[in-house]
Amino acid sequence: MKIVHAPKKTPLPGRLWILLRKPMVSGLLVVVPVGITVFVLKLLYDFTAGQLAPIVRTYVDPIPDHTSPIVAIFLLLVMVYFVGMITAAVVGRKLIALVERIIQSIPFVKSVYGASKQIVQALYFKNKPAEPKTPAIVEFPRPGMKSIGFVLGKVHFHDGRLFYRVFIPTTPNITVGLLQLMAPEDVYKCELSIDEAVKIVVSGGLLGPDEMTLTPASQAPLEPATVQDDDWDDWDDDEDD
Repeated sequence: MKIVHAPKKTPLPGRLWILLRKPMVSGLLVVVPVGITVFVLKLLYDFTAGQLAPIVRTYVDPIPDHTSPIVAIFLLLVMVYFVGMITAAVVGRKLIALVERIIQSIPFVKSVYGASKQIVQALYFKNKPAEPKTPAIVEFPRPGMKSIGFVLGKVHFHDGRLFYRVFIPTTPNITVGLLQLMAPEDVYKCELSIDEAVKIVVSGGLLGPDEMTLTPASQAPLEPATVQDDDWDDWDDDEDD
């Protein structure tokens, strides 16, 4: 005689969790990034324009309380603009370099300042419209291994050979890396956009596509974006500082 056991019934809390799990996870994937973004923006405001808001309310009279943050943000932008103008001058660059050397001599402060500057430079590299933004996959550090790089331009040697200037960033700081001259057969055109390439590098490979189509640059030449001389000078000056 064969005994057939009735299927085990899932308890009510378990059924409720199965029913609510997917919507809850989907909601968290939306709410958590938005919450973090709002928190970071508020933190940035408190440390920048938020410091000017009480001064605006005190010395700009009469002004409604809800208007003072707008005025404070405007004053902050004006201050940033004039600081940028001063920094662009030769005397301003030397003054900024002196201040940075003083900051770098303070043990704890230099770590905070260095990390903050690296974040700003990373965003600058990602969003600068005139920078060359041609992601590619290259044979590096040895044949058979692949790395993400950014094609900066081309170099023609005296014997007629063509090489690509490729910047290979480190993880997670994309402002630091190696500049390599690579033959077209070692450079591959990929389907990555600049945002996707930056996300892969900054996330340490956690973010990125599962599949990728590669075409050797010897078959499909890469065309780096045109870079103006002033843009290169600005970038070099920032790195020198």
